[in-house]
Amino acid sequence: MRAAAAKAESLRPLLGRDSNRLVASVWLHDLGYAPSIRHTGFHPLDGAEHLRRLRLDDRLCCLVANHSGAKYEAVLRGLGGRLATFPDERSFVREALWYCDMTTSPSGQPVSFDDRLAEIRQRYGEDHTVPRGVTAAADEIRAAIATVVAAARAHGLLLVS
Repeated sequence: MRAAAAKAESLRPLLGRDSNRLVASVWLHDLGYAPSIRHTGFHPLDGAEHLRRLRLDDRLCCLVANHSGAKYEAVLRGLGGRLATFPDERSFVREALWYCDMTTSPSGQPVSFDDRLAEIRQRYGEDHTVPRGVTAAADEIRAAIATVVAAARAHGLLLVS
């Protein structure tokens, strides 16, 4: 989490007033794995619902709910309707969150998306809903990463793509 948050911090020059929202969303995007708030077993939704119960900023809740193509896995789990209560804002903040998440390994190392996807497949197995959802989202994730990398390069920042 620290490594992904450090990436978010490095993107502050690109986000202006949304930089705090990005950093917060990166820190909180996997909150739903916490056993004390786990209800559905789908961490983006569990985390977002918890944040909403705490009455945190709704944009933050929606970013957490929709991170890294969560809608695809939600459909596989039969939770698409429930996730839809958290609109996907399709903003640069959202793209940057996806970039930070999907180019950082679980151990905090910078990785390409292809390496991250391979790690997810190895960890869960090909038939699990997690790699199936991420695979379904792969084109959107790659597009988000490319958007962030291009913006960073235009501002003189060098990022992992």
